[in-house]
Amino acid sequence: MTGSRKYNFRFQSFPNRIEEERKRRGWTICELSERAGVSRSTLGAMEMWAAGGIPTKRAAEQTTDTTAQMIADALEVTPEQL
Repeated sequence: MTGSRKYNFRFQSFPNRIEEERKRRGWTICELSERAGVSRSTLGAMEMWAAGGIPTKRAAEQTTDTTAQMIADALEVTPEQL
């Protein structure tokens, strides 16, 4: 595949799966943040979003393909699995 795959975070279960995978491993948001190299505030906003909150413009903008890959790598899954 050529180019970057764009994940549709607004309509997929991405934020829910991050929290599920994090909790399954017994990690805190801080631990995942350190392992993934993603800020705690970004992860916290994603989990709040998954719980039905409305993402801020900043949180939506920070959810990039690179962010998805970094989180997936830390969780040892593919972005598609999230």
